[in-house]
Amino acid sequence: MTGRWIVVGLVLALLTGCGGNEKEWPKRYPVSGQVLVDGKPAVRATVAFHPLAPHSDGKSYAPSTFTDETGAFKLTTVEAGDGAPAGEYTVTVVANYIVRDGQDVPVPDLLRGQFADPKKSQLKVTVREGDNALPAFDLKSSPKP
Repeated sequence: MTGRWIVVGLVLALLTGCGGNEKEWPKRYPVSGQVLVDGKPAVRATVAFHPLAPHSDGKSYAPSTFTDETGAFKLTTVEAGDGAPAGEYTVTVVANYIVRDGQDVPVPDLLRGQFADPKKSQLKVTVREGDNALPAFDLKSSPKP
C-alpha cells in the first residue's frame, strides 16, 4: 500500500508544482491498456511509466494512472487521460486491491513488489506518435515466501 501512496504523492507533486501554460508541456499521445493478474482484472492498480531517457526538453515526465474495475487504464501526464510524451519507458505496477462483495478492498500487493521498482521491472513500452493501444499486461502473482 505504501508504494501506491508514493506514486500518488509524486503525481500530485508534479501536477501542482508544474502548473503553467500548455505550451510548456511536451506533446502527449493517448496511451491505453489493461492490467491482469493471473488472468483477472487488476482493480485500482497503480500504473506508472518511467522514462528511460529525459525528454528533448531535458525534463523527465512520469505519466501514471489507476486501473478501473476491468483493469483498463488511460495514462495521464498533465490532464486526465492525456497520455504520454513519445519515448521509451519502464512500467511499474502495484496491484493492491481486490473486489469482494462488490467493494474495493485494500490488500498487500498481489505482485509482491515484482513490478513496483522501475529499476527492477522488466515491463518496457515505447510510446509512439498517435494512439497507443497497448496489449494487456498479463502478470502472474508472486507466490508467498
